[in-house]
Amino acid sequence: MPTITVKNIPQEIYEWLKHSADINHRSLNSQIITYLEQGVQRRKMDPEALLLRARALRYSTRENPIPHQKFTAAKRAGRP
Repeated sequence: MPTITVKNIPQEIYEWLKHSADINHRSLNSQIITYLEQGVQRRKMDPEALLLRARALRYSTRENPIPHQKFTAAKRAGRP
């Protein structure tokens, strides 16, 4: 198999990759290959299938609506 060397990886990205590998029970190399596969082999989005999923999710959560203020607060809490 071919080998690739990546130089000058920022420490923060290295730590993030290492942590991601640990929580997925993979080696760092395997985790990087997984990310490469996901990036290179992206699936084509089927708009109709996406719309059907969105409608099904909306339908399944109709009994528990989230008030606008709560939704906005949750969005802001997740941002720096």
